[in-house]
Amino acid sequence: MKGEPGHEAVAKVSEGWGAPICAVILSEVLEKLVQGGRPPALAEEALRALGLEVCPFDETLALECAWLPKPIRGVGLSLGDRACLALSMLL
Repeated sequence: MKGEPGHEAVAKVSEGWGAPICAVILSEVLEKLVQGGRPPALAEEALRALGLEVCPFDETLALECAWLPKPIRGVGLSLGDRACLALSMLL
């Protein structure tokens, strides 16, 4: 949504399907959009327009996130980053 590095690759891969997103990431993205000046209602509308499948951060995902391999955990990733990786591993 912000045109960050790598967004072209993500758009190419996710074209035509409702990409899954962890609820933790949804919260982070909404927070960043509002911090950037977008009104909360417009931030929510923009994310809904993407047709994302929001996956809950439940016990299964929390455990997968907690037990990521040490090389992944040790590179300073945020909880949101780790939740995203864990979700991709589960799916």
